[in-house]
Amino acid sequence: MIVKRFIIISLLLLIGVGVAPASPQPKGLTIPGAPPLWWFAPKSFRLPDLAPSDFVGEPIEPAEPHAADEASPPPERETVQEPQQQPLISNVFIDTDIRQALADIAAAANVVIVADDTVSGVVTADLKETPLERALDIVLAAGNYTWVKEPNYYLVGRAIPTNPNFLRLAETRLYKPSYLSPEQIIALLPEQMTEFVKAGAQTITITAPRNMMERILTDLKTVDAPPRRIVLEALVTEVATETLNQFNFSWVWKNFGLSSNGDGMELQYSSASAEDVATMKLLVTKGLATVRANPRVMTVEGKEALIEVAQENWFQVVTGPANFPYVTLQVIKSGISLKVTPMVSSDGMVTIQLAPEVSDATGTGQAGLPINTVRRANTTVVVKDGETIIIGGMSFESSRKRTQKIPILGDIPLIGQLFTSQRMEKRNSEVVIMITPRIVQDGDSGN
Repeated sequence: MIVKRFIIISLLLLIGVGVAPASPQPKGLTIPGAPPLWWFAPKSFRLPDLAPSDFVGEPIEPAEPHAADEASPPPERETVQEPQQQPLISNVFIDTDIRQALADIAAAANVVIVADDTVSGVVTADLKETPLERALDIVLAAGNYTWVKEPNYYLVGRAIPTNPNFLRLAETRLYKPSYLSPEQIIALLPEQMTEFVKAGAQTITITAPRNMMERILTDLKTVDAPPRRIVLEALVTEVATETLNQFNFSWVWKNFGLSSNGDGMELQYSSASAEDVATMKLLVTKGLATVRANPRVMTVEGKEALIEVAQENWFQVVTGPANFPYVTLQVIKSGISLKVTPMVSSDGMVTIQLAPEVSDATGTGQAGLPINTVRRANTTVVVKDGETIIIGGMSFESSRKRTQKIPILGDIPLIGQLFTSQRMEKRNSEVVIMITPRIVQDGDSGN
């Protein structure tokens, strides 16, 4: 029996040495004359808790900190969670005090909600499995309140400039206009938005709560739309009144008449026909009409375009006390000035504000200063794209002295008057202005 046990133990020792792994056994865990512990232990075997004195090996040095850990940035402010990561709120509020509703939501979501002094009123809402922050939007919508998430709590209040927490409840963004000026854009915004925007030299500063910021930006982009461009072709002519009466122009006399309801006289405006334009070109060709200006300008809708053909006359004016008089220069313009402001409607019609002015120096008054005769008109007309407008009726009378004399004899002093004749010539003429607006389509240069 002893021999059999010795043979079995020897075989077991031989088998253990042959299959032992190459890794060394841990020190302090071996029994002299016995096989290693791992040979008898199953795979799920775990070593018991041992005191540090039970280990014989050298202590293990702690690992050095990783470079990425040393350069890691400080933790950022907590951001808004996605709806699927937020607690779900289910509750029914019927004419509930809004502060009590916020307290119930805070308890259900296990968060802290702080309402400032501006929060008051009641709320009615039915929440069913609603994410926390969406539930806050629903409950606070009735009182136009907003919320902001701080690192450890939610702050609720009314985002108005008079609220001490306004800068905490609002955020700031910049908008740079592309077409209109900041002042023009702000003037077109609703009054409720103007307290949240401020015009700068080239940008608009928006300081508004989160729930209003996107709406304000959307309205700014809608208002700041590219304006339509309009090319204005003008023909300014001067024609003798008697010449106009010889031709059947559509605006001569027939546009003056009684109104349909019999209230009195009125001036009816109509566009020029193709015959009117052709007749005027014929008069210019034959020399019966003088072209004073033929400009072609481009402008954008809502912007005034100025067409001016004038002469500047400078005069010396003596002013001041008699003992210390001084001379100043003043300019007086005479000629034709036309101000045009076009607008384009959604159906392609062009509304034009017209302000023509014709002035002439008709004589000389006291101190040698000129006397100017000025004729102005101001009207608004609506025409189609490419349709011609005619402005007539701006007539004036001019007179000049015409002298005729016999050469040589008329220049002899005293007796030269016997060979000289003088007569006054009067001339009645009318300034006719033709304007044709053309809308420039996208991609067209307007030529």
